[in-house]
Amino acid sequence: PDELTNALEISNIVFTSMFALEMLLKLLAFGLFGYIKNPYNIFDGIIVVISVWEIIGQSDGGLSVLRTFRLLRVLKLVRFMPALRRQLVVLMKTMDNVATFCMLLMLFIFIFSILGMHLFGCKFSLKTDTGDTVPDRKNFDSLLWAIVTVFQILTQEDWNVVLYNGMASTSSWAALYFVALMTFGNYVLFNLLVAILVEGFQAEGDANRSDTDEDKTSANFDDDFEKLKDLRATEMKMYSLAVTPNGHLEGRGSMPPPIIMRTAATPMPTPKCSPHMDSVHTFVDSRRGSNASLDPLSYDQKSLSSLRSSPCANWGTSSNWGSRRSSWNSLGRAPSLKKKNQSGERESLLSGEGKGSTDDDSDDAKSSTVSRHSLHRRAESLDYRSSLDLPELLQLPTMRHSLSVSPMAVLPAEYQDCNGKMVHVPSEFFLRVDGHKEDAIDYEDDMEDSYCYRIRKVLEPYKPQWCKTHEDWSLYLFSPQNRFRVMCQKVIAHKMFDHVVLVFIFLNCITIALERPDIDPHSTERIFLSVSNYIFTAIFVAEMMVKVVALGFFSGENTYLQSSWNVLDGVLVFVSIIDIIVSMASAGGAKILGVLRVLRLLRTLRPLRVISRAPGLKLVVETLISSLRPIGNIVLICCAFFIIFGILGVQLFKGKFYYCDGPDVKNITTKTDCTNARYKWVRRKYNFDNLGQALMSLFVLSSKDGWVNIMYDGLDAVGIDQQPIQNHNPWMLLYFISFLLIVSFFVLNMFVGVVVENFHKCRQHQEAEEARRREEKRLRRLEKKRRKAQRRPYYADYSPARKYIHTLCTSHYLDLFITFIIGVNVITMSMEHYNQPKSLDEALKYCNYVFTIVFVFEAVLKLVAFGFRRFFKDRWNQLDLAIVLLSIVGITLEEIEMNAALPINPTIIRIMRVLRIARVLKLLKMATGMRALLDTVVQALPQVGNLGLLFMLLFFIYAALGVELFGKL
Repeated sequence: PDELTNALEISNIVFTSMFALEMLLKLLAFGLFGYIKNPYNIFDGIIVVISVWEIIGQSDGGLSVLRTFRLLRVLKLVRFMPALRRQLVVLMKTMDNVATFCMLLMLFIFIFSILGMHLFGCKFSLKTDTGDTVPDRKNFDSLLWAIVTVFQILTQEDWNVVLYNGMASTSSWAALYFVALMTFGNYVLFNLLVAILVEGFQAEGDANRSDTDEDKTSANFDDDFEKLKDLRATEMKMYSLAVTPNGHLEGRGSMPPPIIMRTAATPMPTPKCSPHMDSVHTFVDSRRGSNASLDPLSYDQKSLSSLRSSPCANWGTSSNWGSRRSSWNSLGRAPSLKKKNQSGERESLLSGEGKGSTDDDSDDAKSSTVSRHSLHRRAESLDYRSSLDLPELLQLPTMRHSLSVSPMAVLPAEYQDCNGKMVHVPSEFFLRVDGHKEDAIDYEDDMEDSYCYRIRKVLEPYKPQWCKTHEDWSLYLFSPQNRFRVMCQKVIAHKMFDHVVLVFIFLNCITIALERPDIDPHSTERIFLSVSNYIFTAIFVAEMMVKVVALGFFSGENTYLQSSWNVLDGVLVFVSIIDIIVSMASAGGAKILGVLRVLRLLRTLRPLRVISRAPGLKLVVETLISSLRPIGNIVLICCAFFIIFGILGVQLFKGKFYYCDGPDVKNITTKTDCTNARYKWVRRKYNFDNLGQALMSLFVLSSKDGWVNIMYDGLDAVGIDQQPIQNHNPWMLLYFISFLLIVSFFVLNMFVGVVVENFHKCRQHQEAEEARRREEKRLRRLEKKRRKAQRRPYYADYSPARKYIHTLCTSHYLDLFITFIIGVNVITMSMEHYNQPKSLDEALKYCNYVFTIVFVFEAVLKLVAFGFRRFFKDRWNQLDLAIVLLSIVGITLEEIEMNAALPINPTIIRIMRVLRIARVLKLLKMATGMRALLDTVVQALPQVGNLGLLFMLLFFIYAALGVELFGKL
């Protein structure tokens, strides 16, 4: 509608003027060079210029494409989302590798396109009903179409059609071209892209991990009141510091100016905390002349930048800290003394603040002779907005010995908080500060703890005295010594408890699988399903009650609700109870079918309870859950791209995806011609008429299934209410192919990167265990070898003939001969075909006899050489013997059937023949590389099994949901 168009135009002008005003104010505030220093400002500026240019150029009407640049405004939000910023950092870091990959891909596509033009140029044609020959749309007639066709084959969409066309128009050898293209392009090149992205995420994760490891190695305080474990205060000497309300740093009294190493700004979750005390800086008062011990790597940038994402940073009644958080981030981000810390530079590049200067001038400053006066002056000029020149300031002569300072000596009893007020800190505030470091608990857990902690602290005063005394009673009814409760605890601890529950869950899954919408309400099947539902609900309620009584429900240690798996169980039980109540109510005549449907749907989630009872599955699911947050960020990035391309698609194709449907549409060009000829004017299934439709079409495009047809529709589109013409606008290829490259191949593969990185994190504790086991195995093997070397060899007492056979069996030449025989055998087996001549039949039969004799001979020789016990110790020998026996049985059965002595099912003989292929496995014995690969596969099998289970669960749940939702279609 016109009103909407006008409203959009006006709002566009309003927003553009607002952004322009923001840009102007920033320019006035920082000056031109100050403005340009921050990459975000440049980005903002470009968008503003484009928007203004578009509004001015609208009168000509040719600039509608510039509108799409307006979408980049969405990316301005990134500043305020640190986690999303990290994902973008990974994107930026992998960019150089991805650019190389893209060059490689272009080269690859180009080479195969030229080759395809030589092989299949002008050969792909179709005969129409009228007898005309028209070229197929997937062809190699020009370089452009050859490139598009090669790209289409790489996306695996409809590539077999192209393959058959190629084979039909030339010869069967054409298959080699397509198979090579698929193998190298799809399986090698695109997996290389996945590897690049995974590596980018892992490098990022490793950088973060190494930061924390360095922290652990340096001596540090253990601040128990510091809720965010990320902010590890490190042991160092520091001058005391006061912050004046205007944000400048000044030395207090006659002390020299501060050297800032680390500022820990953390709210204290203890009730003793005074409201003004919302930033506590850990400093060590030191005499001017003394040398400070300082581990150069002990302060990391990440921890300070994580402050920005901390929900607790400005918690406190009169907190002035929030506004100054950013200044601490940039202070903490100065490059370290020994190496320039790249993560610092990168962070500052992506955050709004100026970045610490990273020039090498810090090396020239002789820190021991820096005059107190210059230091003072520099500290005062440290305005928190200016570009920070900290490296020189941070240089202290480092000593190798470590200082140990007692916390009471370190922390003065009074501080000046951000507002300049002096605050007295009670001495009980500083809890024990040990030398040992606690295991770093996840940052998210700490956040949740702090939230819960705060809620509990708020509710603490209102708690009745009786509740306080009965804190550890379950449901305030069963004391810890209660007999019933002790019995419940025994039941839960019994190893059969979980197995019994699992059996019931599986039985319940079977009844869920039997559900169908069209079961007759009065049939025995329906009654059986209803009764079983009541029984299972009762069992699960009983299980929940036993657990609640044994563990306690909410208050106390390790209670029922503290495990998220228990919460899941509890919710499902609760849903089942409500479901039963509602179905009883609706049976009385009241129709509450909508609610019933929802509850029925939720009932299908019951199989999820299997997860918490299978440890392997639990690891897989925990990986999935822990990767949900980073996956959320990638979904945001995806959405941004989808919306950008969606709006661009609407601008380009709205109203153009219509065509005339009739027997003869050759002479029809417009909608009016179509309606005059009494034909139908039809809209295509996937179109770009509005953003919703566009996003749907793009989602189908990104799944790479059926994208070629959408692309052809886009190329054929002429205009609004006009009949499409084939390949009317080939330039639209750019839109579709760039979308596929950016979204399908690049952004969607970031999901793989995230999940792999999180899986590694979750498996770390398992890997340590596995490494220890491997090491033990290796030591055992070495020990065995050493013992063997000291003993007399087992074949020392053999007779000369047996000794000769032993030498033959252990020689390398026998292995080579057997390998050659197997190779020939494989060739003879692959020569069998349908309608083969009689002579070939005979020849193959005799070949089989020869090979079998050779294998029998080899097995007998080995048996003689090694003796029974030693022969069967080796797995490969067992395989050899099995193959020999199978071959002999196969031959005997064939002979019996030929002479018709006994009636034998021919299927058995066919199976015996197929089992001959097992001989190929003997080749693995020689190929060590192959065996290593096989070992890897075997080791990965348990994890793959867990994933398979999870897939089965998901399939089952979605299938049950599908039956409930679409059962009557």
